[in-house]
Amino acid sequence: MYKINKSTNSIEKLKESSFSALSFKETENLEVWIAKNPESLGEELLIIQRQYSEFDGTAERLDLLALDKESNLVVIENKLDDSGKDVVGQAIKYAAYCSRNTTEEIIKIYQEYLDSNNNGEDAKSSIMEFLQTEDEDELILSENEVRIILVANKYRPEATSTVLWLLKQGHKIKCFKATPIVFEEHEFLNIEQIIPQPDTQGYMISLYEKERENVKKSDAVKEKEVRLLKFWTQFKQAFSDRGHQHLDEVTISRKPYIGFSTTSVLTKSSFGFVVGTTASRLELYFILDEDKRLYDEMKKHKIQLEDSFGEELDWMRLEGKKPSKITIETKDNEDWAQFEHWENFHEENWSQHFDWFINKFEKFYDAAIPIMKKVQSNRKVIGS
Repeated sequence: MYKINKSTNSIEKLKESSFSALSFKETENLEVWIAKNPESLGEELLIIQRQYSEFDGTAERLDLLALDKESNLVVIENKLDDSGKDVVGQAIKYAAYCSRNTTEEIIKIYQEYLDSNNNGEDAKSSIMEFLQTEDEDELILSENEVRIILVANKYRPEATSTVLWLLKQGHKIKCFKATPIVFEEHEFLNIEQIIPQPDTQGYMISLYEKERENVKKSDAVKEKEVRLLKFWTQFKQAFSDRGHQHLDEVTISRKPYIGFSTTSVLTKSSFGFVVGTTASRLELYFILDEDKRLYDEMKKHKIQLEDSFGEELDWMRLEGKKPSKITIETKDNEDWAQFEHWENFHEENWSQHFDWFINKFEKFYDAAIPIMKKVQSNRKVIGS
């Protein structure tokens, strides 16, 4: 920090000191200064207790306890010239203690603080005024994680590395550097946030949240892939047990799809079984049908195919895309109405999936193959 000298158009470095050199104490001075001026920590805070010690089974004391504008409890732990190596663990312990407090208990804690200072205020009214709410029924305190604010002149590497790790896990913790400064006969206090840096705080929080979200997504994807691999392995066996060898040479994968080519019957076509997020489906898939000739020729036989199959099919021309397809889905089937699909895609339900796939396939295959052979015989229509 520098003092500007207008007369000489220069700056003069102010001398940084230490709390101990100036005979300042942690509880009698630094703690009191912050309690009287909580905005020095960069936000509006309501101090609701000092030297709080009413934890079950322990006589430990936290320095300051506050509420923020979002109704969260904030543990403020102060150290003087050295953070020490255990400050973070200590603050986490206090946060854990405080997380058990209900709204009524928090109001009681604040009322005791007001009474001890002969303030004469009503704790609930004071909190409601601070939070700018008039409805007592909406007064819910410390519903979220207890926040932590650390204040010290210097931080040991053990402390900063732990704080950075906690931030990365999404915990709400800040570090402030408190520096006493001497200039002539005056003494000043500079308090600045150093972790996370204020200008990058929003970015860091969003980055950590995104990272955590990606980890969760990654774990969910892996779990889903493992489930699909097991599902298709069992389905392939059930399919074979029902007398169908179409999948015998097909390699099982972790994808939500398994199928086999029908090129010998109709060029560039295949039957597929698909497990989607909202439904399973059976499909006759025309792989490279950009001009839609295969699809259009099949649709000429729509009535015959659906009559033979016994129910309506979904005809999907997929304009502007290379493939086209004809499908039947579980969500349109009355027998499947009780299933919320992927949410209930558990192993105990798989046999019903297998039965649905195989029963529909047998009817669909028997209905479609004669028509596909007829389409294949018309060389001009299919361009071969």
